[in-house]
Amino acid sequence: MDSNLLEEAAKSAVFNEVVHEQTENGDPQRNDDGTIRLKRNWKDEAVDRQGRKYNPHVHGDKLALDTEGFIKVRHRETNTTDRTIGRTEALVAKHRENGYAYYIANDDGGNIDRMRELDWEPVLEGEGSVTMNVGQARAPNTRAVLFRKPEEWYKADQEAKVERNKARFEETKAPSEEDGQYEATATSPLR
Repeated sequence: MDSNLLEEAAKSAVFNEVVHEQTENGDPQRNDDGTIRLKRNWKDEAVDRQGRKYNPHVHGDKLALDTEGFIKVRHRETNTTDRTIGRTEALVAKHRENGYAYYIANDDGGNIDRMRELDWEPVLEGEGSVTMNVGQARAPNTRAVLFRKPEEWYKADQEAKVERNKARFEETKAPSEEDGQYEATATSPLR
């Protein structure tokens, strides 16, 4: 980083009474270059934003302050390419084809028939549908089925859903002050 940028950052630092010296009036004491002067014992007094004292495991090998006078916290490097994906994401990725939207539905309570009525088709593999075990202690044998639908149908369905929700909201929203009392509507609990 350019030394001029570092100097500007140091000059724009925010006063922190824990690590910076102050005058009798409580103003920051400044160095000749305009930076706020650090206390002699600032390393013993400094804390991070959570109030923790310096710890090399948390703050790194070098004790450094941010622009507001708190100890900088070391962040672990993250690599998104090494990210593990969930079981459902892996199932969809394995069977993904361009031009389709995917949905995983539990095989219980008539979900499979309801999905077929809504134009979703089960993704087939070999002799049957692609499924995975999603059961837990309360329902250990629950299976989930992977469905797909052409993307343009899915987008049209989503737009229709948004319009239905807007209409429902308009129908049940509170009246303006001019309208006075609430009036019962076909869907209101006042009927």
